[in-house]
Amino acid sequence: MSQEPSTSGNRGRIWRHSQVVRDLPPEVMDMIFDLLRPLNWDAQRPPGAVWWRSGREELMACYAVSRFWRESARRHLFRDFIVNFRCELPPPPGMLADLYAPHYRPTAYWLPDLPALFQFLNDSPAITKYIRRLRLHCNVAVQLPKIQPGVLLGVLRSVPNLRVLHLSNVALTVPPRSLCRGSRRLYLASSFPIQTPATNPGASLIWKLHSSWTVSSRSKNSIY
Repeated sequence: MSQEPSTSGNRGRIWRHSQVVRDLPPEVMDMIFDLLRPLNWDAQRPPGAVWWRSGREELMACYAVSRFWRESARRHLFRDFIVNFRCELPPPPGMLADLYAPHYRPTAYWLPDLPALFQFLNDSPAITKYIRRLRLHCNVAVQLPKIQPGVLLGVLRSVPNLRVLHLSNVALTVPPRSLCRGSRRLYLASSFPIQTPATNPGASLIWKLHSSWTVSSRSKNSIY
């Protein structure tokens, strides 16, 4: 009858398996972590919630495995950044501390407005470099906020590697051309027509955008 392997044998197997994982090229690790990414990164979330991705709990588990996994997991964890504004409630304290807590579970947070998001990004420099896609959405049952270009520009400057910006149910005043720098794709979505003193903000924004952008104007229920 075969005997159970000794403790030292188990440790040896764990070490060999760990070494195999450590020897994987970074590109392969990225492909593995990318399997946790949902197909519809900007699917509708509960109003007032800040979410990073639907597979976030699994990525947080990967983040806690080792320092070798941490960088890849963090890069995928914060790549898709979604903010739903709701104006009645202030953001709770310790948002970033909760994020890194080992007992963390996906939770809805509240952000009252765009300046609150700007402050959160300024207080979280460790994650802003990983954000590639940013979605700003307002629950139309609450109100339709007007976003000033200067505040939005400050948010965009806080995420230097941003490639996709999705604006949903917000009234955007005529933006400066500097908003066009860096990002490559903009989505405009609204559940009803939005008017400004000048014109429809979607048409105005498209008219002002630099030719390097790919602009898509979709309905709120569209799948990207």
